[in-house]
Amino acid sequence: MTRSEKSGIKTLLFLAILLLTAPASKSQNLYDLDHSKQFARYLMLTRQYQLAIGEWERVLFLDPADSTAQISLVRSYRLSGNPQSAWIKLNQWNPYGPLTGESATEALRLTLQLNDFHLFKSTLDRSVNLSESQRSDFLIGAYLIEGNWIKAKKTVDPSGLIAPGTNKALQDLLLSTREIPYKSPGGAVALSALIPGLGKV
Repeated sequence: MTRSEKSGIKTLLFLAILLLTAPASKSQNLYDLDHSKQFARYLMLTRQYQLAIGEWERVLFLDPADSTAQISLVRSYRLSGNPQSAWIKLNQWNPYGPLTGESATEALRLTLQLNDFHLFKSTLDRSVNLSESQRSDFLIGAYLIEGNWIKAKKTVDPSGLIAPGTNKALQDLLLSTREIPYKSPGGAVALSALIPGLGKV
């Protein structure tokens, strides 16, 4: 027996032993449901929303009834800057009837991102199980985005105090509007007549 034949036999013997001793039960399927969910969550945490969309789609292919994956897919679309696709997906699973929990908050965020205030109001009407503070926060936010400061102030209770539970950032914004001095239209005209543009200050 030559040296190369001995080497070949040793290699075959090594491969046979390796194949016989490798337990098949320890192999991992990296594309199964649990691993896909973990990877999709990781992609969301690292703000790789476009890649997360593909992973959540895989999760939903494996388990179409997973409501957490559905909301996560909608959130991924929204955070990737594609609210139209997010809205289509959300309506695919919740076309009519009440929206609850995370479905309601995602839907309201989407309508605000789409700047569709008519759609926002109809979605707010469909949203159930929202606390009064959540409902107030969304309503104030919508009015502020719309530029409707008067309606935003009207969501504050009549005593001038902000409703309890309102988001701190919204409270600060509404309180700062109280400090804006009002100008007299006649004074603005007079100042503009003296120096053009001074009436705007």
